[in-house]
Order: sequence, then C-alpha cells, then structure tokens
Amino acid sequence: MKLGIFVSDSPALPQPLLDRAVTFLDKYGVECFIHTSAFSVTSAKEKAELIHEYLNDPTVDALMAFWGGVKTIELLPYLNFELIEKSQKPIIGYSDTTSLLQAINSKTSSPTYHGAALISFAKKLYREDSLQSLLNALKTPYILPQPSNSNLQPHSNMKPIDATINTPTIYRGGQSSGISLAGNLQTLLNLSGTKYEIDLRDKILFIEDDETVNEDLLRRYLSQIILTRDFNQLKGLVFSKFPQQSQITDETLFSIFDEYKINSFGFPVITNINSGHCDPIITIPNNVTCLLKAQNRKVEILFTNGH
Repeated sequence: MKLGIFVSDSPALPQPLLDRAVTFLDKYGVECFIHTSAFSVTSAKEKAELIHEYLNDPTVDALMAFWGGVKTIELLPYLNFELIEKSQKPIIGYSDTTSLLQAINSKTSSPTYHGAALISFAKKLYREDSLQSLLNALKTPYILPQPSNSNLQPHSNMKPIDATINTPTIYRGGQSSGISLAGNLQTLLNLSGTKYEIDLRDKILFIEDDETVNEDLLRRYLSQIILTRDFNQLKGLVFSKFPQQSQITDETLFSIFDEYKINSFGFPVITNINSGHCDPIITIPNNVTCLLKAQNRKVEILFTNGH
C-alpha cells in the first residue's frame, strides 16, 4: 500500500522522527509518498491542490494526514468533491483533521477513517497495534480491537501519549445498530451551522478530544452537542480515553452524564476506548454500519460493511 502524506496546517516533524515513522511503515510494506512541496506550501488552496494531486496519482492508494492542524477547516472551500467522490481513495486522520473528514462524509460516499496519522508511527510503543488496527479497518467486517499486551518500550525522544490499551467502560448498556461517525468533539462542533455540519440521526458517535480540554470545556462541548436538534436520535455514544493532562476520568464523565441525564436518551454509552489522542490509536471507519453491544461488562463493536 502506498500512502500520500498531506499536511493541512502543521510544521514539519523533525527529520529523525519523520524518518523513523517512514522506515517503520516501510518495514511492513506501507510506502509513504511525501510530495516535495508538502511542507513548503502555505496557502489553504495550495494544500488542497496537493490533496487533489494525490487523488489523481494512480500509484497512491490512500491519503494520510501528517498530524492535525487547527486551520484544517481553511481547506474546505477549495476541495474538489467531485474528484474525491470519483477517486474513492481512503483518507485517514484524527484530531483537527476531523473537519476534512466530516466535510467529505457530508458531501461524498468516499471512505474516511478516524485513525492514525504519520506521527503515530514515530513512537516506538504500540505502533504495531496502531498499524494493525488501520489495516484491519480497511477491510470488512472489522471488530474494534480489545486490550492486548506489547513488548515495546517508549523511546526517550518521543514519549507516547498515555500508552495503554484500555478496557472499555460501560456507562449505559444495551445493544444497537447505526452508522458510524467518528471525530474530535470540538472540531465537529466547529462545523455547526455550516454545510458540512454533522447529522446525528441513526449514528453511533465516536468522539475524542486533545490534551487542551478540561472538565469545564468538556461540559461546554457536551452541553452544545446535547442541544443539537437530533442528539436524541443517536443510536450510541462512545468516548475515547482522554489524555492525562485533561484530568478527565471515567468518574468525571459519569458524574457529568448523571447531571445531564444522559441515561434518559436510551442509547448505549461507552467510555475509555483508544480512538484519539492516545497510543495506540484505534481506527474507526466512518459511514459504515456499526453494531454496538454492551452487556455483562463486555463491549463488542463490529463494523459490518465497508465502502
């Protein structure tokens, strides 16, 4: 598989770390193609045009974000959705790349995946798990990975983010089926009122956030999404593990859920999966049928059809 690496809004990774990520992927048969101008273009239009160039390149199989970027949203007016629809090439990323993925979700049937970025493979702990999850997610059916063990040790120059593989926690149990939608919570909310805003009807929503979020900000974001007109039509709600810096634990979440009466909406609510700013990062395919079962302290999540 050949990945076209795009940069939406971020400085370049230091060369030794960039080389480490590329070398690791190459070892497992994943080639990285980084356009010579990927780190030099500055305008949103030029960055979008590089994405189009990857889509037009018959040797590129999928596109992956370098990492996030708070100005990713600037690319949206310049995207060629007809080209994206025609190419049907998977586009992969997380964090602020959510705005790009959600725009594509809302306008095309082209596959998008909330999952690893190139930076995820510059770390030595659990990167095999991250890659295996990504490769499995590109196939169907795909079962969300369960906790496992790794022999790898963190590298002193690139510490992993909260490197553990978590056991999902059930806040409200049950069984449901819906269409998967995954992304960074505050980035999804940034699209409210735009032509790319999320539609929560019949969705199983997977959300994550970064190390800048704290309990007060989380309350603000959750209050907003609960007030959206179709929140009550969700089929399930799944939270990623939050970074340690946020100090948001399951106890914190459950207290907020109790206060906000999340139970009253009737859908399963799960926390503590590895789908965001953590290592390894589990890949979630968007816009596919998802079966969620949370019973007897056991969580099973199955994605049953692909693009």
